[in-house]
Amino acid sequence: MIEEMIQSMSPSEKIGQLVMIGVEGEAMDETVSRLIAKRHAGGVILYGRNLTSVTQAVSLIDDLKAVNRSNDAPLLIGIDEEGGRVTRLPGELAKTPASRDIGSRDDPEWTYAVGELIGEKLAAFGINVNFAPVLDIDSNPQNPVIGDRAFGSDPDRVSVHGIASMRGMAQHVVPVVKHFPGHGDTHEDSHVDLPVVSHDAERLRSFELQPFQRAIASGADAVMVAHLLVPAYDEQYPASLSKPIITDLLREELGFDGVVVTDDMTMGAIAEHDEFATAVVDAVLAGADQILIGHGYDRAESAIEALEEAFLSGVLSAERLEESVRRVLKLKIKYGMNDDPVGSVDIEALNEHAARVLGE
Repeated sequence: MIEEMIQSMSPSEKIGQLVMIGVEGEAMDETVSRLIAKRHAGGVILYGRNLTSVTQAVSLIDDLKAVNRSNDAPLLIGIDEEGGRVTRLPGELAKTPASRDIGSRDDPEWTYAVGELIGEKLAAFGINVNFAPVLDIDSNPQNPVIGDRAFGSDPDRVSVHGIASMRGMAQHVVPVVKHFPGHGDTHEDSHVDLPVVSHDAERLRSFELQPFQRAIASGADAVMVAHLLVPAYDEQYPASLSKPIITDLLREELGFDGVVVTDDMTMGAIAEHDEFATAVVDAVLAGADQILIGHGYDRAESAIEALEEAFLSGVLSAERLEESVRRVLKLKIKYGMNDDPVGSVDIEALNEHAARVLGE
């Protein structure tokens, strides 16, 4: 089935499957409609700016799904719903705790239940991808971006609860574990600049990489790669653009054959250091399957054009392109994704379930 789909797709349809784009407002507009229907963008990422109420959120998501029905593959609809301070869903829904609070309770069954609750809430809206759980280790008190987003400060606790959360979410949506190879021990925020992880490979294998290695062994389907410079593996390129990190380390050494997603390519860690179109192509050549472009329709268009030019010039081979398309389609089929309308969301039932899980 997947091979038949790939063979029936045009090069532009295949390239579109490698791109997830941000939506600028609260409603469908002509540009995002064109990027999905005509440029075949394979997914969207939604932020708090896009989801201001339950009714509005359902309307937007139903419109996105409807526009994509001209494409053969269903639309990935992603979000960052970690719990705690990183939540995007409308305010009518009960909030879930931060990962640190979940990890400190140290009850894996409860962690699983909270993860499943998050997945259930997202699926109720037609969202099918969650960029969570965080598998970074909170090992640096000066870290400006991780903190309570991590389940703890040691690899074992992060592994146990990260995997429990991942498995719970996976009952309803695709969990994307992040931020490989580990954003915990940094002093910079990759939204602003390029952090450097200066540990040697031995330390990384025994500490930062442990939660990811265990999650992969436990069946992780998707991994987000961070914009981090890790000289132990690559002195030139950040992890998100690095073949030694994505292909050699993540795929070959750790044995991961699922979908690799870059962190948002419009973040300062990339924007301040690399030419955008070049970085997009470099990420795919390094082994990334999906390029995340959270902000700017012009950037989304530029990414698609850069990949098309790379394909036409032979820089991006048909084999490499189809390798990523195959992984993306496999994920969409595994999770039973479709473009059916949501229609309505039973907020009362979701909040009652949340109260039972959270003990409120």
